[in-house]
Amino acid sequence: MKKIFSKKLLVVLPIAVVVSLIAVFTIILTTKKNGLNNQNRVEVVTYQNLPLEIENGEIKSYSGTRDGSALLEIPAAYDVDEDGNIVEGDTYPITKIADDVFKDVKFYCLTLNLDNMQQIGASAFENAENVYLKGGSQGYLIGDYAFKNSIVAMDYIYAKANGGSSSIGVEAFKGSSKFDLSTVVDSTKLSATLTTGTPTLVPADADGIVVLSYGSIANTIGAIDFSSFRGIAIFKNAVAQNNTDLEILKLGKGANIIGDNVFNGATTLDTFEINGDITEIGDYAFSGTAITSADLSRCSLTEIGSHAFENCSSLTSAKFPSTLTTFNGYTFKNCTSLTSAPALPATTLTENCYREMFRGCTSLTSAPALPATSLA
Repeated sequence: MKKIFSKKLLVVLPIAVVVSLIAVFTIILTTKKNGLNNQNRVEVVTYQNLPLEIENGEIKSYSGTRDGSALLEIPAAYDVDEDGNIVEGDTYPITKIADDVFKDVKFYCLTLNLDNMQQIGASAFENAENVYLKGGSQGYLIGDYAFKNSIVAMDYIYAKANGGSSSIGVEAFKGSSKFDLSTVVDSTKLSATLTTGTPTLVPADADGIVVLSYGSIANTIGAIDFSSFRGIAIFKNAVAQNNTDLEILKLGKGANIIGDNVFNGATTLDTFEINGDITEIGDYAFSGTAITSADLSRCSLTEIGSHAFENCSSLTSAKFPSTLTTFNGYTFKNCTSLTSAPALPATTLTENCYREMFRGCTSLTSAPALPATSLA
C-alpha cells in the first residue's frame, strides 16, 4: 500500500509543477498583453497597492475604504513594478478623473498630484473629505459639482481656457471647506507645500476664454488673480455669491464680463483691482462686498445693472467712463462711507439714470455738476 502511494505521488508532483509553471507564464503573457510594459496600452486593472481602476490615464473607479482610514498618494504619472504596484515614474500620465469616482469618500488623507491632469469629472470629489491637491499649473477643466461640499486643501486652482465652454463647472466648489493638513499625523508623507490653506484661482493660459459657471467658486477660494490674463474672462451669474473666504479680486488685461450677483454677499472681498476692461456689470454684482473703491474710468461700460454696489458700506470712491450712459437704479444704495457722488462724464444720459442712486448714503455731502446735455 505504501509503495502504491509513493508511485502515485511521484507522478502527481511533476504534473503539479508543470501546471504551476503554465499558470505563471499565462499571467506574465496576460500582463504584457494588457500593456503594463506598453505605453500605448488599453488596460483596466486594479493595482495591488492602490485601489484604483485606471484606463488610458483615466481614473475610472475607487474600491478602497471610505471610512476615513485611507492614506493614499496618487502621483502625476507612474510606472508599474514587477509586482504590479504603482511606483512614481513618467511612463503613464494620469490625465483625467471620471465622474463620481471619489464621491462621498472620507479619507484620512488623499494626496493627488495634478501635474498631468486635463479634466476632473462632474461630482468627482463631491462630499469627499480630506483631499490634498498639488501641482497642475498647466491647467485643467473642472466639472459640475466636482468639489461640492468637500473638504479640500490646495494653494492654487488653475483655470483652463476652454473656447467659451465652462472652465469651472456649476457649483464646483459650493459648500466646500478647507482641509487642515496639520491634522494629518504623519504629514511627511504628504510632501506638503501649502502656504495659506486658502487657494488662489489663476488662469493657466495667457489668453483665450475662461468661463466660470454659476456658483462655481461659492466657497473656499480666497483670491482671484487674473492680472496677467489677456483674454476674455466671463463670470457667469452668482459665481462667487456669498463666498466669505474671498478677499482679493484682480481682473485681467483683456475683457471682463461680470454677470448678475457674481460677488453679491462676498462680505470679505476688500481688494478690487482692474487691469483691463469691464464690458458688463450685472444686477447686484458687487452688492454687500467690502471694496473701498471702484475705478471704472478706463472701461468701455455703457450700462450698469441695478443695485450693483448696494450695501458696500466701505466704499469711499468710484469713477465712471464717459461711455456709461445707463444706470438701472439703486447703484450705491446704503453705501454709508461714500461722501462725494461720483462724476458722470457722459454727455448723454438715459432718463431717470439717477433714480435712487444714492438712497441711504448717509455720509454724502456733495455731488458733481452733470456735463450731460441730452437724454438718450
